[in-house]
Amino acid sequence: MGIIIKQGIKNSIYTYLGFALGAFNTMILMPAVMLKEQMGLIQSITSYTNIFTAFFTLGMPLALVKFYNEYKAKGQQSALLFYTLIIPLIAFGAFTIFYFVFRSQFLALVTKDDSKLIYEYFDLMIAMTFSSLIFEIFVSVLKNYFITEAPVFLKELLLRILNTVVLVLCYLHVYDYHTLVYLYAAIFTSLGIILAIYSFVKVPFSFNDIKQLSGKRAVINYGAYTLLNVGITYLVFQLDIVMIQKYLGLAPLAIYAIALNISVLVQLPQRSLLPIMHGVIARAFYDNNMQELESVYKKSALVMTIAGGFMISLIILGLSPLLNILLPPDYTEGLMTVIVILCVAKYVDMFFGFNGYIIIQSPFYRFEVWSGIVLLAICIILNILLIKPLGINGAAMATVLGFLIYNLMRVWYVYSKFKIIPFTKETIKSVLIIFIPLILIYQIPFPDDLQSGIIKSIFYVATAGAGIIFFKPSEDIHRFILRIIGSVRK
Repeated sequence: MGIIIKQGIKNSIYTYLGFALGAFNTMILMPAVMLKEQMGLIQSITSYTNIFTAFFTLGMPLALVKFYNEYKAKGQQSALLFYTLIIPLIAFGAFTIFYFVFRSQFLALVTKDDSKLIYEYFDLMIAMTFSSLIFEIFVSVLKNYFITEAPVFLKELLLRILNTVVLVLCYLHVYDYHTLVYLYAAIFTSLGIILAIYSFVKVPFSFNDIKQLSGKRAVINYGAYTLLNVGITYLVFQLDIVMIQKYLGLAPLAIYAIALNISVLVQLPQRSLLPIMHGVIARAFYDNNMQELESVYKKSALVMTIAGGFMISLIILGLSPLLNILLPPDYTEGLMTVIVILCVAKYVDMFFGFNGYIIIQSPFYRFEVWSGIVLLAICIILNILLIKPLGINGAAMATVLGFLIYNLMRVWYVYSKFKIIPFTKETIKSVLIIFIPLILIYQIPFPDDLQSGIIKSIFYVATAGAGIIFFKPSEDIHRFILRIIGSVRK
């Protein structure tokens, strides 16, 4: 766990700073600069970029991580890289031609009505998807060298810094919304190019003739299964946004986007650990080190249970009065409810640990496809049933149920194949330490103002933090807290 915690802390710095800027952009600058429909458009093209990226990678980033150590031993790692890069780009090129031939029909499917914003700007998604494909491939390259800081810095921090700049300039009337959208797309597109250049500098490349690459069929077969899995997973995770836009339009999507961005705060510990965990799990399978696999599975799940629990508790106790100050009244009505529901969804996903990555890197990776298909069907039904009567709250509730069903299936499967689970007796102890103070403090009749929110949050951190230090459910977090206390004392 040493390398995981070390790089996880570095990634956390970028991730948390990026989240702070992202929250500032979403909660303050974007509502000040844009109408609800305009803000919804930004969320829409970003979501569709994520969906198409997931499908048109063709599973190659995960295949690159899985097979890299094997091909490195044969001296064919560079040929493998070229192969896993060129295949997605060929597929994406074919899709681009298809998109522009049938553009009108496609846009009619994705929007509630003939939205002028959708028809004017949706094409930017093509350039953004191209860059995102390149980004994902080179992220996978760097994972094999345990280089995770650069991708996290680019995606979590630099992207938000540049977005802040362009939003501020638009707020100061340097340019209008039209220019803002194109600048947003240009910044997003630049990330893939920057990471590719960085990778060529940091990692030795020699593109060999892919005709001499052995075992291409195994790579393709694995990629095909993971394509379905990753594509379905991304579609499920973006399904609420797609269906809100389809059934409710762009304006409600703006409010949902704010809630979604705030709920990411709960998931920051998972996002910090994810880049390094992928490589560690792949290495454990390659070395057939099941003891190491079980250790990182349990320890990482425990870290995320505690850290995510802290986040969701602070959001429930202290966020509401801050939202009333920062956002216009038409943005805050019902916002806190959807935020809490989405936070629960993120926490459920963290609580069950990195079970998906264990399955994907194992010989039983095909299970992810079939479980994903079941999940997609369930989520489509839930969204159809819940969005119309409950609006954006229904979409959030569908997400919670989807995450819960999916993770229960995956935890059961990992246990059935490897006899390991992410839970220990320390998990129960951690849940009690985290949530008993939340329940007790929430019952105290504080006024709904900023001062009371700060007091409740400080009181919670003191009581729950003391519980973590005293009962030591996680040695990694315990050492981390003591290190922080020691630094403060100096």
